[in-house]
Amino acid sequence: MSILHLSKGERFIYDWQFRRGGDFATRLAGLLSVCDSEGFVNMAKAYPEETEAMVNYQSTSGWWDGVLKKKAEVV
Repeated sequence: MSILHLSKGERFIYDWQFRRGGDFATRLAGLLSVCDSEGFVNMAKAYPEETEAMVNYQSTSGWWDGVLKKKAEVV
């Protein structure tokens, strides 16, 4: 099962959802999942792909289903 075809942000969310990330990634995902808009702006400066992916995960209809479908196509 390869996740290499996912973007960096998609892999970040995928690993978070399936508890495959390390301590730092898990903490970063937890922080991003509760950030307010100002926090997102600041976090995006250091972690742009991860922040964008969290916004998509939380707000874009069908985004997560698309990631899962993309993942399933490679298996």
